[in-house]
Amino acid sequence: MLVNSGNLIVNIKNDIMQRYYRIKLIGQGSFGKVYKVRNQANELRALKIIAKKDFTDQNEIENMKKLDHPNIMAIYEIAQDDNYYYIVSQLCEGIELFDEIHKRINQNKIFSEDEVRYIFKQILSAIAYAHDKNIMHRDIKPENILIDPTDQHIKIIDWGLSKDMTNLVSIKQKIGTIDYAAPEVLLEKGYDNKCDLWSCGVILYILLSGESPFPGNNTGEIEQKIIKSKINLKLKIWKAISNDAKNLLQHLLEIDPVKRFSAQQALESEWIQKQTISTIKEISSQEMQFRLQKLSRFCCESKMVQATFHLMIQQNLTQEKYKQLRQTFQELDKNGDGKLSIEELKAYCNDDIDVEDLFNRVDTDKNGYIEFTEFLTAAVDMKKLASHDQLKDAFHLLDQNGDGFLEIDEIKKIFNGKIQVQDENQWDQLLQEIDKNNDGKISLEEYQEAITKFIDYNQPSSNFASQNPNPEPEPNITKKVKLTESTYKLRNSSSSSEKTSPYLDSDGKEYYDYFDVIKIGNITYGEVSAKRCGRITMEDRFQAIADFDGKQQQFYFGVFDGHGGSYVSKLLREQLHFHLKNNKFFNNDIEQAILESFNQMNIDILKQQHLLMKDGGSTALCVINVGKELFVINVGDSACVLIDKDFQITKLNQEHKPDRVDESKRIIDNNGFVLTIKNQARINGELAVSRSFGDPKYIEHGLTAIPEITKLQLNENSKYLILATDGFWDVITIETLQKLLINWDNFKEKEGLSQYLLESAQKQQTNYKKDNMTIIIIDLIIYFNKLQ
Repeated sequence: MLVNSGNLIVNIKNDIMQRYYRIKLIGQGSFGKVYKVRNQANELRALKIIAKKDFTDQNEIENMKKLDHPNIMAIYEIAQDDNYYYIVSQLCEGIELFDEIHKRINQNKIFSEDEVRYIFKQILSAIAYAHDKNIMHRDIKPENILIDPTDQHIKIIDWGLSKDMTNLVSIKQKIGTIDYAAPEVLLEKGYDNKCDLWSCGVILYILLSGESPFPGNNTGEIEQKIIKSKINLKLKIWKAISNDAKNLLQHLLEIDPVKRFSAQQALESEWIQKQTISTIKEISSQEMQFRLQKLSRFCCESKMVQATFHLMIQQNLTQEKYKQLRQTFQELDKNGDGKLSIEELKAYCNDDIDVEDLFNRVDTDKNGYIEFTEFLTAAVDMKKLASHDQLKDAFHLLDQNGDGFLEIDEIKKIFNGKIQVQDENQWDQLLQEIDKNNDGKISLEEYQEAITKFIDYNQPSSNFASQNPNPEPEPNITKKVKLTESTYKLRNSSSSSEKTSPYLDSDGKEYYDYFDVIKIGNITYGEVSAKRCGRITMEDRFQAIADFDGKQQQFYFGVFDGHGGSYVSKLLREQLHFHLKNNKFFNNDIEQAILESFNQMNIDILKQQHLLMKDGGSTALCVINVGKELFVINVGDSACVLIDKDFQITKLNQEHKPDRVDESKRIIDNNGFVLTIKNQARINGELAVSRSFGDPKYIEHGLTAIPEITKLQLNENSKYLILATDGFWDVITIETLQKLLINWDNFKEKEGLSQYLLESAQKQQTNYKKDNMTIIIIDLIIYFNKLQ
């Protein structure tokens, strides 16, 4: 038996909307509607809803099952009812390459040749991979390519017209978009996958010149120019383009498909091979070896566990971790064909790694390459993706009839195509791998035991986990606590359900270097630190209420990052939690209470600003729990992360920056504009956040205080919750934070972690980049134990 690479596309019978929270509509057309949704693991996905009457050909689904590439959008789940198909896919939060091209043309800033090469190599990589799987796209165009403006990573989407050529030599159907169609497609004389390379050539022409190679006033005129296939590379714009680029272009826009370059030939062209830039963050040699060592530990004998873990990855892997692993994969993939050969691994592995053994372990489908999902499965921290609740969700997803067991018929239906069997008896063997009591079916307990055993075997030792290519020095903690009488009372009070945090505002003073523990009686619930770093005033504020319900089972914490003064951040600290707790929906619909209380708070702030003629504003990042359910509420660019007992970190919110695609659209739709100054996007060239309280002058241009709410379940593996303002995250990455936390754990200090993190961050700040920082660390183990 072999496990095929690629995503495990699950056909769902039950209502798919029970498992997804619909956030907003992001696309609509003749094909149906596309929504941005959030799954039960708190990860963002795209949900396409298509009327059955408009969906007569399932080419897209069948062909995409075979495609496993970092530049091709992945499909995860399919459901249907009487009227609609529901397709859950990877969320690609970028803009169409078409829109990016036109934006640049309008700004008279076409792509540089190096940028074009970086983008085009990704397109070729995806097409070469698809062609290797005998799939041709047939509608390659900028509208079907999404680009992330932050790192220029692309995804090819919309494989609805794709064709499996496994049993075909050529086809004659005239299809696709005229402007990008190859001459042989228009002539209907028969064509093969070389038609995709013609389309790529048209895109390359546009990227390099900003113009279409075959302009025309109507369809007929464009068709005639394409059929004649005469491109003019003597225009003024082409004088600045290298000969290697023009040479590749001519090979792609070759009228004879036999002479036209294949995708692999294009990847091997001199122009592509000369790539000198990469927006992928450079991975140090030590970090690469650390990741390869983890890869070499991978081992899984159970084919069903292997296949199931592919499902766990697509359900639970965070966007940030996905991006990190994708970058590592693409760094290793030197020839850009979208898969790893043993030679590519040998180029990176040190002598202490048995490369052939590593390769045989990870290449689960035994096709002689490590595909992208095979790499993810072996490289990811498995324990992070398979908590008790996550395993339970995966089991229920596979349990199609809902009887609490996985029977042989369900296993065949789910894994057929994913797991290759030589005869029907091997399905029974597959079940017996996990069915320990031999009752002919797999229970939840048996399923969890098998996955846990797999994880434990592949889990690195503590010594390996704590290896650090860039170790931090042992912390030198100097506690600088500025206490008032009210602070002392809070720290020694038996209950603080109605008390505000010791923020030293009542007497008009401002703290400069602050540390304190969040304590009720003898129980420490967390700690807070703050630093004024290079700013004239300290505009950050916080709120820490460890006992929000009077029973020490509910908390409320928040950090507020003021700008243009501390007036708004002070109001948020003093009043926002009262608005929330006094809202009529607080006890039965917490999300509605959050939305209403935040809206009312902003209305009050704007009224007071108007009366006092004050300007300025503040971001707000708050967390509150309802039992074991955590709500993260964000307005602005602060960030919250969850740390588990193995120091694996999950980011729980997205920052509201003006250049975020959805935020930028709202600003532009409201007659504002986004201008980047010194690498920082700003509304109208001024405000560096796209959501905040106050700031009345920007409201008419799309600024809002509507919060984004993230919710998730706390479990026994939850260790810390960290809230910090953007000054901290500007200099501390998730990977650096993980290293700092592991270091701190080795020091065995009881207090001072928040201060250690801020001191470490301050060392990373430069004269150019200094900002105030506030951080709250919450001990979730204390709360979880109280909720048991």
